[in-house]
Amino acid sequence: MRTSLVAAVVLAVLAGCGATAEATPEPRAISGSFTLHATGAGWSEDAAGCRGDGGYSDIRSGMQITLRDETGRVMGTTSFPVGRVEGAGLRCVFEFEFTDAPEAEFYTLDSGRRGELTYSVAELEDRGWHVGIDIGR
Repeated sequence: MRTSLVAAVVLAVLAGCGATAEATPEPRAISGSFTLHATGAGWSEDAAGCRGDGGYSDIRSGMQITLRDETGRVMGTTSFPVGRVEGAGLRCVFEFEFTDAPEAEFYTLDSGRRGELTYSVAELEDRGWHVGIDIGR
């Protein structure tokens, strides 16, 4: 009888531990594209891809994007790869991705002098965790 009582107590404790344990949220992947729509003075193309010109000269391979949470804490930084021309030569596009973004209420993308964009979790879910940033339209 004593053995069954001990077994029942152990099972109750183990069941209680499972019920109160919190699951660790999965890191999220946030991807995006940064598109220059201006042509002529806005961007140029060469054998290495495309890049911004004139007032857009900061938009090029190596430009950094920083991801912050609602408190301003930096969650990650990434750089643009080489830009590619799309749309019959009408757009210069740079892709970026944050693969391990921790859980947050809001996510802010900071592109230096190009400013910040803030998204709630619901907005990112509606967009499939992909954002599009357009300049020169």
